[in-house]
Amino acid sequence: MAKLLKPAGEWNGKLVALDDGHGMKTSGKRTPYVPGLERQIKENEFNRAVVSFLADMLLERGFRVLFTAPTDYDTSLNARTDAANEHGADIFVSVHFNAMSYDFDYSSASGISVHIYPGHRNKAAGKLAELVGEELRKGTDQVWRGIKEDNFHVLRESGMPAILTENGFMDDREEALLMLKESYQKEVATETYAGICKYFGMKYEQASSSKKLKGATHYKDKVLLVRGEYADEDKGLSVYKGKVDLDNDEQKDKLYVRNEHSGFTTVKGLWRVGDYKLYEVENSHGTTRFVTGHDEYTYFQSKEEYNMSKTGFKDVQLGDDLQKEITKAKELGITRGVGNNRFKPEEPITRAEAAAFAVRAYEAVNK
Repeated sequence: MAKLLKPAGEWNGKLVALDDGHGMKTSGKRTPYVPGLERQIKENEFNRAVVSFLADMLLERGFRVLFTAPTDYDTSLNARTDAANEHGADIFVSVHFNAMSYDFDYSSASGISVHIYPGHRNKAAGKLAELVGEELRKGTDQVWRGIKEDNFHVLRESGMPAILTENGFMDDREEALLMLKESYQKEVATETYAGICKYFGMKYEQASSSKKLKGATHYKDKVLLVRGEYADEDKGLSVYKGKVDLDNDEQKDKLYVRNEHSGFTTVKGLWRVGDYKLYEVENSHGTTRFVTGHDEYTYFQSKEEYNMSKTGFKDVQLGDDLQKEITKAKELGITRGVGNNRFKPEEPITRAEAAAFAVRAYEAVNK
């Protein structure tokens, strides 16, 4: 089922359908075995990350975003385009990573391309492809393969201008490693975002997720800590009342991480902190927290940074099922994760990985 996300502030009237190609379990959609990494890289590991970063940027600019395939399971092509059509999306953007074979030595193909439906080169889809392609060429030095016309389902059946980007080749050794590189994921997302803004005639502005936030704004993949004064909408962020000592774990843990089940509902009190206001806010669970924009009382970090500091992996949250065991296994050297400081706790392991864990556990015990 598709998932519609709305911006925290005013909607700019545009809806972008984002499609992360394939699923985590889609057969064949992965790199050859990568020596050193000791595994294959699934295409959706890259696609999903780029779409997530891109969605944050679009939401911040006032766009509504429709995830056509919001789960890790493969969503049918019909379901993807049906969702975009039913929601009346203004454009459809599908993110992919290309491949010629399942072998690094099969071909020398590499580079990026943008795909549209045949005959749409001089239509709106062609304009969108051209603008996004111009931006994609500004980043990492890669072969530009051009704008291609293909009879792909998502391009043919979408009732709005639709493009599909191929951001490298999984069977090229150098480009395959880019798939797990967060800086490259963010680069592709930023370039695609810039092209979308230009398509809608909006001045491209760098998303502020890399800056200090000026206001309390909702980002789905961030630990939500305040910058600016509390707003009446459900975008409040919270901090411990009193100066937060970041070297004091007890105080750091009092910083409240908002989730979709516990929004702020009632302002219970108001104080002054220097030139800033500090609000006492009670949420729907009766929990009281304090929100302010004063630098001495707040700090900002991504959810992944917070997870890393607490559990050792970007995608393992404090208090998750078996989190303590996962963290301990990393400390003992039994597991190193799957690369890029991720553990993928929901993914099954192979027999080879099980053997590696057993050997490392034996070595840890017999040190």
